[in-house]
Amino acid sequence: MTTNALSVAIVKHFNRAEFSDLAIRCGSRKWFVHKVAVCAQCEILAQAVSAGLEPTRAGVLSLPDNDPEGVGLMLEWLYTSDYGVMQPPTTASSHAEVHARVWYLAEKYQLSKLMEHALPRYWKSAGDEWFNRPEFSDVTIRCGGREWPAHRIVLCNRSEYFKRALQSGFKEGLESVIELHEDDPNAVELMLEWL
Repeated sequence: MTTNALSVAIVKHFNRAEFSDLAIRCGSRKWFVHKVAVCAQCEILAQAVSAGLEPTRAGVLSLPDNDPEGVGLMLEWLYTSDYGVMQPPTTASSHAEVHARVWYLAEKYQLSKLMEHALPRYWKSAGDEWFNRPEFSDVTIRCGGREWPAHRIVLCNRSEYFKRALQSGFKEGLESVIELHEDDPNAVELMLEWL
């Protein structure tokens, strides 16, 4: 059996009781996993399993102080190096929140590769969910007859131009409106999405 075939076989048995040697419980959910797949990648879980502590008796490791959806996605990532968020998320208010919870668990369980995986997904989801939403904005950008709600903290953090305009005593800073008279509205929109 090749390494790739072995990987496929292990992934295929994620969350199946057959051949599982460990169950992980969080809230009302339970996943059937394999110590070699989980513990080889997560030292903290390996220590809990190896120590034979109370939470691992009867082959069940309990993670009571965690988000069940996040734990499920973390375990999926341990098997596949990826995870998928349900549509809509089951326990979170947004996809960005789900990715933030996964990142938190990755930090808690010292899974640096999962942190690297979850963070850009968080920023992408946050941008998709919050960009161009007036209820979350505190600045308006105007150009070529178009308007975009924006966020002062993002603009000031990512652009010296906007930082100077918004933190000054000039009209833009006082009224929270920035007029870009000579710019292409399509370019401004792309720039705001990038910021």
